[in-house]
Amino acid sequence: MLTLYLFGIVQKHTKILLCLALGLTPILTGFAHAQTDLKRADFDGNRKINFQDFLAFVAVFGKTSSEQGFDSRMDFNGDNTINFQDFLAFVAVFGQSVELKDLADYPVGVSLQTKYLTDDARVSLIKRTFSSITGGWEMKPKPISTGPGTYDWRRADALVDFAEANNMQVHGHTLLWHQAVPTWMENFSGDDAAFEAAIKEYITTVVQRYRGRVVSWDVVNEGIDGRGKVRDNLFSQRMGNDYIARLFQYAREADPDVLLFYNDYGTSQPWARAKRAAMLNMIDDFQTRGIPIDGIGLQMHISYKSPDISAIRETIDEIVRRGLKLHISELDIRINPDGDLSEPTQERLELQKKRVIEIVTAFHQVPEAQRFGITIWGIADPDTWLIQAGRSQGRPEWPLLFDDHLQPKPAYDGFVEALQNKGF
Repeated sequence: MLTLYLFGIVQKHTKILLCLALGLTPILTGFAHAQTDLKRADFDGNRKINFQDFLAFVAVFGKTSSEQGFDSRMDFNGDNTINFQDFLAFVAVFGQSVELKDLADYPVGVSLQTKYLTDDARVSLIKRTFSSITGGWEMKPKPISTGPGTYDWRRADALVDFAEANNMQVHGHTLLWHQAVPTWMENFSGDDAAFEAAIKEYITTVVQRYRGRVVSWDVVNEGIDGRGKVRDNLFSQRMGNDYIARLFQYAREADPDVLLFYNDYGTSQPWARAKRAAMLNMIDDFQTRGIPIDGIGLQMHISYKSPDISAIRETIDEIVRRGLKLHISELDIRINPDGDLSEPTQERLELQKKRVIEIVTAFHQVPEAQRFGITIWGIADPDTWLIQAGRSQGRPEWPLLFDDHLQPKPAYDGFVEALQNKGF
C-alpha cells in the first residue's frame, strides 16, 4: 500500500522529483526565499530537512487553503497555495539541520573575537548555530580608543561586518568597564569636568558609529561591587557615584533607538544579596528619575551545582516585574569548580545539561516581549575565558556547548530539548 502511495506521488510530481534528481538544487536555491523557516520545513520534527520532509511537501503540492490536506507550514510565501515558490523555498533548505537559532523565537548568541574569523570550522559552526554575536573583547574601550578623540575601528568593524553578512544581530559589549580602561583615560590630566566630557565624546562617537547596525549596548559592565556599593573605580572617582545614570543618558542621546542594558555577574549567588538589592534599587531609581534603561544582562557564569535555580528565578522575576528586557548575556556552566576532574565525565556532562535545561526553561517563563536573548560566552570549550584569562586557577574546564572537536555536547542537546518542550 505504501509503495502504491509513493508511486502516486512520484507520478504526480515527476518534474519536481526530477529537479532534485538532476542536482538542480544549487540553481533553484538562488531563486528561493532567503529566510525559509527551517522549523516549518522540518515536517517530521527530526531536526533534519530530509527526504521524508520532501515527500510530505510534494503530497500537498498544488493545494489551496480551501482544500482538505492543506498544510500552512508548507505555504512559505503565505499566499494560501502550496506552489512553485514554496517549492523553491523548501529546496533552498533541503539537507540542512535545524539548529538552535532555528528553534528559538529569540536571538541565540555567542561571544566572538576577530581571531576566530579566520577559523573556517568555527565560522561554519557560528553561522549555522547562532543568530546573534556579542563582541568578546574588540568592542570594549581599551581596544577601540587609542587616545582622546582617536579610534581604531578595524576589529570592531570586522565583527559587525561579519554579523551583517550572515544576517546576525550585534549586541555591543561594553561602553565602559573598569577592567578595559585605555591608558589615556587612566592618565587623563584634565580636571573632572574635562574627563567626563571626554567620556561623553567617546560614548557618543562609538554609539553613533554603529547606529542602526548594533541593536543594543551594555552601557556599563559590573558597576556594582559585592557589598552593594557603586564600584570604586576610575569613573566613580572622577565622575561621582551617579556616573552610571549619566552614561545611560549620553548613550540615549547618541542613539534614541538602541536598547540600553546594565550587565553584571553573580546577582543570584548567596554571597551577592547586597549586590542584587543594589542593582534593583538602581533600576527603581532610574525609572523614577526617567533615566533610560531597557534591560538587564545577567552574565550567568555558574557551575553545575550553584547557584540554586530558585535564586536565579527570583532574580529574573524581579527584573520582569520592573518591565525590563532580560538578556542571559554570558552563559557558561563549569563542571570542574572544585578541580576534582582531569577530564569531563559523563555524569558531570549530564549535570551540565540539566543546568542548561533549567536556565533556558526559566528564561522561557519571561514574557515574550521581555525576552531579549541568550548568549553563550564562547564557541567551544578550548575558547573559554576561564582558561584563556586564567580564571580557572589552573584547573581544566569544559563550560560550553561544544567540545574540543567542535562537536555538540549533552549541554547542547539540553538547550534543544528546552526549546522543543516550549512548544514553538
